[in-house]
Amino acid sequence: CEDIYNQYGLPTVLLVIAPKKVDKKHPFNKDFISKYISKIVSSYKFIEGFIFVKSANIVDNAQLCRDNGFEPVSLSCGTDRAESYKRMTSPKYREMANLSDYFIIIEIPRKDTDISGTMARNVILDNRIDVFEKITPKAIHSMFYKMKKYIEEVNEI
Repeated sequence: CEDIYNQYGLPTVLLVIAPKKVDKKHPFNKDFISKYISKIVSSYKFIEGFIFVKSANIVDNAQLCRDNGFEPVSLSCGTDRAESYKRMTSPKYREMANLSDYFIIIEIPRKDTDISGTMARNVILDNRIDVFEKITPKAIHSMFYKMKKYIEEVNEI
């Protein structure tokens, strides 16, 4: 997010896919996610807020942004998602979402060192707070043990 802000000068609104269920792969409920995302948002000047969304549907999400006071001008995503988002900005979908001709997809190139949800969960379960603090924003470091408890409880089910 910070690189995008520095390059384009655009503030960020995080679109967070709301969990449909709580399970081993998705151990955090919406309330818990809201707490840790709020900590992240409040610690970075370039993040304006966050919105829970149902899916990656660009038409629905553009309207949700507007409903929350934001006009979408770009969408940032990793290499793994870039092609599907580019397809969602074809002329047909641009019109359906009422996106400007200047709306762009900003690809964030993925590297072998990128963090995945699975990696983060495993670091927490392995009690590797040192690694957790290297791979996560400082704003959520204090939540390590709460996250660990949530993950362990879900794993017991």
